[in-house]
Amino acid sequence: MCRSSIRFVLSLLAVAAVSASARAEDVLKPAAAPMAEPAVDFAPTALPPATIPAASEAAATSTQPAVAEPSPSPQSQSQAAAQPSPIQPAVADTAQPTTVDAAQPAAFVPAMDPPAAGAAPVPAADAVEQIETVLEVQPSDMAWSLDSIPQAERAINIPFAQTTRKHALLLIVDHRAFQAAFNKNTWHDFFGLDSGGVRVGLGLRFGILDGLDVGIYRLSNASDAFDTYEIDMKWRFLRADRHYLDVAIRAGLTWFSQRNADDAVGGFGQLLISRMLFKRLTLGTGVLFHSDSSGEMKSQRDTQWSLAIPGAVEIRILPWLAWNVEASVKVAGYGAKWPSFSTAVKFLTPRHAFSLILTNTQHVAADGLVANSNRDYKNLIIGFQIQREFPL
Repeated sequence: MCRSSIRFVLSLLAVAAVSASARAEDVLKPAAAPMAEPAVDFAPTALPPATIPAASEAAATSTQPAVAEPSPSPQSQSQAAAQPSPIQPAVADTAQPTTVDAAQPAAFVPAMDPPAAGAAPVPAADAVEQIETVLEVQPSDMAWSLDSIPQAERAINIPFAQTTRKHALLLIVDHRAFQAAFNKNTWHDFFGLDSGGVRVGLGLRFGILDGLDVGIYRLSNASDAFDTYEIDMKWRFLRADRHYLDVAIRAGLTWFSQRNADDAVGGFGQLLISRMLFKRLTLGTGVLFHSDSSGEMKSQRDTQWSLAIPGAVEIRILPWLAWNVEASVKVAGYGAKWPSFSTAVKFLTPRHAFSLILTNTQHVAADGLVANSNRDYKNLIIGFQIQREFPL
């Protein structure tokens, strides 16, 4: 009985000891640590390549999940308290950077110096190019533009190869004195402008297409016994921007109308070659033929036709001022002694040109220009010409 009781008590003590031991192990075992959220990297962006501060390295390594370890001793807790927490933004000592491991590359943002106080912002590359393009357009270039003045389709009376602008109407008014400009009656006749025998011309030209125009011109008789009507067409078939030269042909009819007598008709043709250089200088030449030319001293016994080589120059001195010189030299058929010669100062304004002319001939149409002049260069006369362009 006693032995049985002792065995029972010992069994109870053994069971109690095992239970106590199991509870002690549960108390000593630490709880599993929760997953830590990735720490925010508060490291400065202006860092040298491949380096970050030590504090940022510690923050980067803190993004790994925490491994559960036994509770640290009081001594280790005091040492850990002296170090900054990895989840708090630490003030990095940039004077002592550490090299980042190549196996774990970190994002790098290049450093940029802050702009100086009061400094103007630097424009983008495209903006700089646009500003340079705008600066290339100078007011002087606009002043020398050819778009605002009448098309240079003639010097004074001798035409160039250019034609009247497309769908534009050009009005031409000519006036030539008869008396010499410089003589004993110069002041009384006002350089011959208001003396008798003046020749007046009225003309219209219309641009049908770019490079094709038509014209009609009327001249009073002056010292002749007839009025002159000229109808022509001009076609430019070569352009200077493609073939270096402007080349055109001009053909038409001349109708001689006179009172108490039969009228007469003649035909003419002209080859025109011209070139404009630098928007300042225009040169022109060609060949002119007329089947029934005119002259102040021409008679029925003279040859009817004439062939001449004309030439003309226009120099644009200022945006509003040009100087013209032209001449026509007879090479075959009827012709007077002196080649026809004219010079003029031309004033240019928008859609308008006014020329003050000094010349040795009253003739301004093809029938007279082809046959030279009876006046020498000591008996020059004065005239003027008005051109007015009307865009339609």
